[in-house]
Amino acid sequence: MAALTPAIPPPRMAILNRCWLKNNAYHTRASRSASRIANHRDTKNYSPSKNGKDRHRYSGVLERAFAVRSVLDVSTHIASATLLVLLTLGITKQATADVVPTKPQQQPFLSLDRPGGASSAGADVAVVMGLETSDVAGLRLDPHIEHVYSNQWGFMASLPLAALLTEGENETAMGNIDVGGFRIVSLAPNAKIVFRGSLTLPTASENFAGVITNLVASYARLGDLALSLPQGIVMRGAGSYLYEGSGFSFRGDAGIDVPIAQAYGDTAPLMRVSGGVAVGSGSTKFIAELVNLLSLDSESDTVANQATVGISSSSAPGTFKAALFARTNGIPEDDGDVALGVSLSQAWTY
Repeated sequence: MAALTPAIPPPRMAILNRCWLKNNAYHTRASRSASRIANHRDTKNYSPSKNGKDRHRYSGVLERAFAVRSVLDVSTHIASATLLVLLTLGITKQATADVVPTKPQQQPFLSLDRPGGASSAGADVAVVMGLETSDVAGLRLDPHIEHVYSNQWGFMASLPLAALLTEGENETAMGNIDVGGFRIVSLAPNAKIVFRGSLTLPTASENFAGVITNLVASYARLGDLALSLPQGIVMRGAGSYLYEGSGFSFRGDAGIDVPIAQAYGDTAPLMRVSGGVAVGSGSTKFIAELVNLLSLDSESDTVANQATVGISSSSAPGTFKAALFARTNGIPEDDGDVALGVSLSQAWTY
């Protein structure tokens, strides 16, 4: 009986070749032994017997030889398949290790929500002008931090500081600290959704001068008006869609701020819907943003808008942004006023 040809040809890899040849040697010897017994060629150990005892004994040897050959045949294929799987996994792992993952970048936008990019810390500075009285200007400083874990979870914190610049005495005030967390859900390599929730701590000034100072400075960042409420505790929730393409970026925000407590009276929930685009190649991009804030008052809804245009420039290890903004307050009511301003931002990636 001739030795059977293996069903799976040996791979050309040296390690698998050696394993195949070693197993094939056992396979060949077992086949030859079985063939010799089957053809009665092993005359030294075989002699026919009239009573059939030897025939019966060698018949058992024949069955065992065929069994050994079958086991070795199966083991050869199993060993070959196992080595193929292990080598494939090793090659795949090496190929994956050679791919360098793209590091998340900072968001180029200035007046929109911040979470969604890389871990960063920085500060925004803005000057508000063009109020009803020309001798008054507002100054706002926003130190902030956004820390991201594994590009999925993160926490954030910010503290607005304000100053009112007049011909007489200047006033300063502190806003409510905003602390919270966010979740990043990747939809595609260049698209993701960010869910965030936060709670403001009641640290905003409650004296009259401090309230006015915070409100004037809030013109610089309309979406964070809740941080200016005197001694305000506000629950904040929002969702954002981010797209980062080649030379084009888009961000859309939708959220609601629900005041729980504040120093004076009650404030209706505030809903905001905002969006922005960034266009440019390389490290420099031109940005255009629009923030819309709606007061959900049951008696009369008030809408405020803030339009921002500017430029964003990224260079290791941070991003610098400069923009002009215009805010209208009280629209569509006729008694709304308009404020203009300049905003600068610097954030460092870590």
